[in-house]
Amino acid sequence: MVQANATVETGAAGRLAPLPSSPNAVSSLSGDASRQVPALPMKGDRQQTMALILKTFATMGHNSVEKQEDVYVHVVFVSRLFHFKDDVELYIEEETGMVHYRSASRSGYWDFGVNRKRYEEFRRLYMSGV
Repeated sequence: MVQANATVETGAAGRLAPLPSSPNAVSSLSGDASRQVPALPMKGDRQQTMALILKTFATMGHNSVEKQEDVYVHVVFVSRLFHFKDDVELYIEEETGMVHYRSASRSGYWDFGVNRKRYEEFRRLYMSGV
């Protein structure tokens, strides 16, 4: 079974897009424990946090920033071998001091843990201050 996921846009009030029904995505806002990842703490104020987010993505490579706002960024990763595209969104929630994360494959049904691994790499780099 193959499911094509559309690119993502921010939801209401700057929230992240909901996860697809397929298991090829993770989010800090997921109610499904098997697809949930922890939100990350802000690192400084909003501008410092966004600068670190962008620096982290630049360090990871194989991605491009599609949309950037004050508290939101949408990045598209392209796999090296098959050129699959995955959407990653981050939303800075200043009220709670947390950064919410979502990563979802645009195509396919299973992602073989790619989105969770990407989150773990992002988290490691982000928390280290790159």
